[in-house]
Amino acid sequence: MKLPNPRMVTSFLVSLALIIYCATVANSVGRQNKPARITAMKVSTLDSEGGKLAVSEDLFVNQSGSSPVRAGNGSGNYPEHHLLVLVQVTGNTDAKVELQATEGRKLVWSKVSQPFYEKLGADTEDINNPRRYVIFFIEGERCQTLKLTARLVGQRQPSSMSRTIEFSCGE
Repeated sequence: MKLPNPRMVTSFLVSLALIIYCATVANSVGRQNKPARITAMKVSTLDSEGGKLAVSEDLFVNQSGSSPVRAGNGSGNYPEHHLLVLVQVTGNTDAKVELQATEGRKLVWSKVSQPFYEKLGADTEDINNPRRYVIFFIEGERCQTLKLTARLVGQRQPSSMSRTIEFSCGE
């Protein structure tokens, strides 16, 4: 039995390594070119009803456009004051998310937090476009319009999303 030419074996192995390397680089470059972005922001109120804690449905679930949504049936003695905010980040990134709350021009709350990854299972997980989530809890009495702005921190291409809530506080 005749052995193959060592020069042919070497060139075959080098070619194979080059093909594998190029395929790996092309795959990773395609993923890195897509910047991460904020794709959703859900806001719910947290209320105590009859001694039990209750979370409302997303305040913006049936909202079209970017107009403010009304929240709260509180009175002047008991205004709405707890908010849960869920920010969804889509794409490959390790960037943090900053959430700011303003009443008019006054900054009333700000926090930066690291997203966590929610694994949905191998069959539903999108490896090239993962979704990460950040949860914020905002306390404080609210009777004025509140603007929430979430933005990615630590990424070259900015991404942000805003929601405006008008609180009702009557006598």
